[in-house]
Amino acid sequence: MKMENKISTIIPVYNEEKIIGEALKSLKGVVDEIIVIHDGVCKDNTLKIARKFTKNIYVRHHKGRSAFQVDFGLKKAKYNWILKIDADESLSKELQKNIKKLIKEKDVGAFSFIHPLWDGKKCITKNWPRKTVLVKKSKISYLAFPGFDASIPIKGRVKKTNYTLYHKPSKNQDVGWKGFKEKVMKKYAPSQAKYLLKNFKDFETFQYKKNNFPLKIRIRKVFPLLTNTIYAFLVFFKQLFIEGAWREGKVAFKVVLKTFIYNVYLGYLIQKEKINR
Repeated sequence: MKMENKISTIIPVYNEEKIIGEALKSLKGVVDEIIVIHDGVCKDNTLKIARKFTKNIYVRHHKGRSAFQVDFGLKKAKYNWILKIDADESLSKELQKNIKKLIKEKDVGAFSFIHPLWDGKKCITKNWPRKTVLVKKSKISYLAFPGFDASIPIKGRVKKTNYTLYHKPSKNQDVGWKGFKEKVMKKYAPSQAKYLLKNFKDFETFQYKKNNFPLKIRIRKVFPLLTNTIYAFLVFFKQLFIEGAWREGKVAFKVVLKTFIYNVYLGYLIQKEKINR
């Protein structure tokens, strides 16, 4: 098998003993390399479980966000196709069977998969949302900025597939208002606001050729309340109509609404940070 037809999987983790097993089992015999990166000292059995599947385990300084560990994984990866997943994600049987066929396709820089919402017991959407996590290494342009690790940015064509990448978060912050409030609004949003006001040089990169943040970030930093509200509306309509969330009914609408609320609130927090500086 040629080098370019092999896959390196990167999994950033942080004390994930309860969920990482399913992710690793779904990769066994499917990918050619598994790289597990622990964000700080491990305080549970995450690494013990990981050692049953791979020797490529790294414990790095705790940074608090998985985005800050992905560039390290990209630099360690041997092969030209990268599959980046989280500890609460796993490959469906169909994706396991067909992933090697996908990377043989020409003129494709990345593949996106159905990433259905999970209510704690079952998937509650069929075709939305989607996530781009299988990418050609040579096409990656990665800035280690929080959020940019969700769907890895590339230069090239992204092809949609009908295969599923399961996402089974233990606290279901996507579909539950309680989890959204506790994890997203109280923790994620304040830290995101602080990172948005940091200098570009504070962030690591991988094959990122620019010497500044992407334009959408630079604009959102200038007049946070106005630009983030506009951005919130744009994302709302993009997710709902262009990406097709409306077809999934009320549950998808609630998630899109939460994204809208989050982006407006983020603008407020950025403005507050700017005033307090």
